[in-house]
Amino acid sequence: MLSTICKLVSQTVADQLVEFYTTTLLTENLLTEEIFLANAQGVRDQFTNTTRNSFLTSLNAIRAIVQGNGIVNRLGTNFKLGADHNNTHIQASSPISYSSYQCSCALSSYCTMITSISSAYRGDLSYNSIEFPHSKVILANLTFLVTGINVGCFVLDAVLQSNLSCLYNTSCLSQLNTYLTDSLYPYNATALLNSSPSYSPQTIGELADNLMVDNWLFTPSYEAYFTACNPPSCTYTYTHQFDIIYVITTTVGFIGGIVTILMLLTVPLVTFIRRRIFTQGRLSPSLIDDDHTTAAASDGIRVHLRVLFINIKEAVINLNLFKDPEKQSDHDLQNQRFSTYAFLISMVATLCILILYTTLQFVAKTVTVKQPTVEVYTRLQQQYPQTLVCPCTQISIKNEKFISFNPTFHQICQSDFVTTNWTNYLIHQTVILNGDDLRDYGSTFFPTLASFCDLTLQTIQNALLIFNSIIYVTRNVQQKDVFQSQSDQIVNLFIRTTSSSFLQLLSLNLQLTTGNGLLTGKSPNWKYTIINDSTDHSSDLVFYPRFFMDVNGNCSCKTHPTTCGEQSGIIDTDSEHMYVIPGFRTGCLTVVTLFTSTLECYFDQSCLDTIYTLIYSTSFFPFNATAMNYSSSASRYNTTTKIQEIIEQLMIEQWNNVTSFDSYFSECNPDSCTYIYNKQADWIYVITTIVGLVGGLTTVLRILIPPLVAFIRRKKRLVTELDSYVKNPTQDQFNTLYQRYPNTLQCPCTTLSIQYQSFIQFQPQLHPLCQSSFITSQWFQIDYAAELLGNAPRFRTKVDDFRHIAGLFFQMLYSFCQLSLQTIDTALVTFNSTAFITPNLVPLAQFQVQTNQFVNQFTQNTARSFASTLSLINNMTQANMLVSGLLTDSISTIYPQYYYLDYEYVYDRRDQEYNSTGIECDCEETPYCIQQAVVYDSNSGKNILFHTPGIYVGCYIVEALLQSDLQCFFDFDCLQSLLNALSSAYSNVSAIVLPNSTHYAADTPMQVIVQNLMVEEWNNDTSYDSYFNICRPDHCTAMYVSRGNVVYIITTTIGLIGGLTKVMHRYGQTPLKLPFIPPSMIEQLLQVYHDSPISGHLGVNKT
Repeated sequence: MLSTICKLVSQTVADQLVEFYTTTLLTENLLTEEIFLANAQGVRDQFTNTTRNSFLTSLNAIRAIVQGNGIVNRLGTNFKLGADHNNTHIQASSPISYSSYQCSCALSSYCTMITSISSAYRGDLSYNSIEFPHSKVILANLTFLVTGINVGCFVLDAVLQSNLSCLYNTSCLSQLNTYLTDSLYPYNATALLNSSPSYSPQTIGELADNLMVDNWLFTPSYEAYFTACNPPSCTYTYTHQFDIIYVITTTVGFIGGIVTILMLLTVPLVTFIRRRIFTQGRLSPSLIDDDHTTAAASDGIRVHLRVLFINIKEAVINLNLFKDPEKQSDHDLQNQRFSTYAFLISMVATLCILILYTTLQFVAKTVTVKQPTVEVYTRLQQQYPQTLVCPCTQISIKNEKFISFNPTFHQICQSDFVTTNWTNYLIHQTVILNGDDLRDYGSTFFPTLASFCDLTLQTIQNALLIFNSIIYVTRNVQQKDVFQSQSDQIVNLFIRTTSSSFLQLLSLNLQLTTGNGLLTGKSPNWKYTIINDSTDHSSDLVFYPRFFMDVNGNCSCKTHPTTCGEQSGIIDTDSEHMYVIPGFRTGCLTVVTLFTSTLECYFDQSCLDTIYTLIYSTSFFPFNATAMNYSSSASRYNTTTKIQEIIEQLMIEQWNNVTSFDSYFSECNPDSCTYIYNKQADWIYVITTIVGLVGGLTTVLRILIPPLVAFIRRKKRLVTELDSYVKNPTQDQFNTLYQRYPNTLQCPCTTLSIQYQSFIQFQPQLHPLCQSSFITSQWFQIDYAAELLGNAPRFRTKVDDFRHIAGLFFQMLYSFCQLSLQTIDTALVTFNSTAFITPNLVPLAQFQVQTNQFVNQFTQNTARSFASTLSLINNMTQANMLVSGLLTDSISTIYPQYYYLDYEYVYDRRDQEYNSTGIECDCEETPYCIQQAVVYDSNSGKNILFHTPGIYVGCYIVEALLQSDLQCFFDFDCLQSLLNALSSAYSNVSAIVLPNSTHYAADTPMQVIVQNLMVEEWNNDTSYDSYFNICRPDHCTAMYVSRGNVVYIITTTIGLIGGLTKVMHRYGQTPLKLPFIPPSMIEQLLQVYHDSPISGHLGVNKT
């Protein structure tokens, strides 16, 4: 067992590491080292906790099933099979008690005592019987206690409670070695090393709780991650104040504009003022009286207006800004005046356009809020949902910090009926009880029910331990609705996964228990009789299945181990029912009958009063149990709900989970929040820009009108391209945009989280065996002829006879088909409910990579998990040395001439031996012994009629089946010969032969097929169309960096030219003579602009 535990934990860790190493870290962008290490730490804790608790949960479930069913082990440490020598050859079984009879294996598997080495001898007391006179009593003397090594009801429980202290003690180990010198395989063991003189060895259970691991060596490498990520480029965005170049160009442009404006306005303004003063001075002396003054004033205004109009008209007609002393002809002057008109119109139009653009231009403004509260964040998130960013100071947060569970269990788990008071109350003073009586059967029924309360509680606690340690990593505070959506998905997935995994484990345990035909000690599913046909005064026990009477007639625990049973209650000594308890059933296995029973009697006080009346007076420990109170509003179950349904829900009434965004926000603890919003430019910016343009325009427009016209036309085309509007993009439009902007294109999904089942479908096809007639009841019935069995067989069954194992063999084939289907369905429930979090639409190539990883991980992990659990249960069955009712593992032989006091004959178990290679293989040395099954002549029991190719028998039926293959079921002639040997009449053998429609070879061992979940093809289909339609983006955004906006370049350049011209003129330099700029140069400049990255927004909101 110790070797098995080491092997199993090693295999468990190895399997989990394979799964762990196949998990891909998908990151659209390179993670920072801080976030990477936080993720890695969370993954490590999750891995170790998941591996540890998965192993422990499986181990505890096995213990619950084995103890609950009271499976007998061949060491005889939990139940003794005996024959009462006062009533010769009457079958009986009784539980072993430990600790001075204070702990019974019927009630607990934890009973242990220190193992020892004793010497046996025949006592002086003898017993005379008719068959075996002068029989001697066997006694034993204690020779040596082996400290730290326990013996108990089951090998597993005894080993887990051992600490191996003797193996750390040199003197103890040396003394133990002296008693083992006569071993078949002598070995001088060396003591284990102590870490210190005061070292106190841990129990194996404590070591197993940590998977026998001293230290997990964990070395995440950010360098390896960076190399694997291999980013081709990095892009960053930052905000800064105006740089020195911007300040200089703006200042120079502003100076040029001011100078130009003042030059244009000063001379006319001064002339007007002086003329006004001169006119007033000239008119004042001529004013003689008021009437003359008023008339003169009126005439003067009209004259002035007329003169002003004439002057303006003449000024406009004669306005010439392009005077050239060398060109004074009428034709030249006219051209100069036309050029002036064109110049002024162009300048006014350009200024109007630029003023309008500048005043309507939006500027992105960034606001930072320090130490925000959750209320502030909520308000900001509602106002600025697209741009609000609140970086977390704690980027990794455990689930337990913001998700809590306080599950309420079914009240049976807090009732009187799962206490030792109730179990002791059932202990009766009557010596002989019917095995189906509540007082006898209840001694395992109710402790098993209590063990499921403990097991489900432990399962939930272990699952919560894993769940709570899972890290939720967020660099920024998640939006409240996104957080709630993700949290709900996390909780739902946890509940589904926990219950589904628990049910799968129980189902596999039960199917392997029945498939191996394991023998129960209380109310046995296999009975036995004694055949004495030897000359050495020994008798072999021959087992045969128990029968029950149900609504369909007789049923056998061999052919229907999971459904065979009947109603029971209080039974008198004549096997008559005194009271049939509602909902109480007995059957082949305690756990199975527990599942099919209900709790209705224990909600009904009158039912309990009836039981009380019948058994209270004869109980060793009287106890008045109180009925449970039923309320339909407080319970999700009815009183008649089968216990199986309650257990399938982990005996939970309500999970009572609470998700707190406030707690999450508190743990995230952002020290600031930043948001960006667009606002129109302020007036200072508008005025400085326009003033700066005036000076430049007066200079530039004189020499750049042709290139400027060409530039405006080209600018119009570029602006049209950038302002393309895409609403509700189609796949084709998205693909086009993605090809153009692969690094920055973002198309936010309208549905943030999409369940896998929305775009990934599975239609798994199982092995053709699972659709064949070989897994139907007619094959389960294969057995010896009824006339040979009678009430009890009177012949020795041959362990390699195909008839002997055929029924359970085909039932196990059926079970593997069903278990595979159940495992796949259970896994698909979890897989389908898993959410694909997709803030933005994922391109097709990336989608295919991710979904292929999802599918591969799902299929591989599901199959590996099933195979690992199967291996664990098989190994525990073998290491616990559990007895098969078909005697495939051992043969029990009793010696009536030797007996223990008061009750049983001495019996001994001989391990079965098999021979498949010419070498004897003993089931004690290895449980993997096999031998080809044959069909014997049922009349003689000796002649072999047929060797079944590919079908083996062995120590345990399940292990032998896994090493068998199906080649005979693909071969018409082989199958016909098998049916002839079994005397089975099939009208059409060709109809039942398996078709060759499988990718497995005919001689493929069943273990390979079972480890692949009996699957031929997974038939998965992934639909990008479905994903796209659910994501359904309403707009797309592409962010990219520009060297400068074209309008900004034009305005700055113009302002700079005008400013430099005026500045240089001011300081004594000649006015700047700008050469003509050819169109080719303009085109080159525009090409540079066109090739450079630009920021744009394609969609509903354009920037």
